[in-house]
Amino acid sequence: MPGHDLEEQRDEHERREQRARADERPALTTLNTGSRKRRRGRIGSLARRSRRGFEAVTVSEIAEAADVSQKTVFNYFPTKEDLVYEREAAVEEALLESVRELGPLEGMRRFLLNVFSRLGEKGAPETMAVRARIIASSPALQARERAIFAGYTRALAELLGEQSGAEREDVRAFVAANALIGVNRALLDSARRKVLAGRRGARLVKEIHAEAEQALDLLERGLRGYSRKRR
Repeated sequence: MPGHDLEEQRDEHERREQRARADERPALTTLNTGSRKRRRGRIGSLARRSRRGFEAVTVSEIAEAADVSQKTVFNYFPTKEDLVYEREAAVEEALLESVRELGPLEGMRRFLLNVFSRLGEKGAPETMAVRARIIASSPALQARERAIFAGYTRALAELLGEQSGAEREDVRAFVAANALIGVNRALLDSARRKVLAGRRGARLVKEIHAEAEQALDLLERGLRGYSRKRR
């Protein structure tokens, strides 16, 4: 009967949902032991590994599967999007430190080569591919990524302005920062496309490094000497 069929469909849907949640529960029995860094990493990993997509998973489900309270999750991750972008503060600091030490072009070159060299590590391309799929399916994460790069740009512009001795109103620091962060974004997009297409190993790293050099060479004439203080 139609009513009976509808009830069976609802029951089957509920069983599938329960199985999906069970599949997402990792072996996190030691989550409450060990370092804060390790616990934080495990919670973030759980959110990223969800089969139902980032938007569909709630913080309460993540907390339950990780055997912690929602409060604990929010202690480590102020927003749900932070579960995916947990390392961005460290990334920004590494970028600024490199530019602070070597100047805009060489600093960005070292930063980018170091970052994308990690794609040669075991499992790194697969991790990037998973993140790429999650981000592509989530408008909230895409918005967060744009905001992160905007923050990088502001911080870099401030540093470049200080290095050049420019007045606060001088727009060149912001122009230079946008150009340099644009290289970062372009290489990230390229790397994601490559890993999703199955590229791996030394070939992947070599291709991204070559693209980094090409992009920075393109900027070099316009940025050469920019950070030298005016006499």
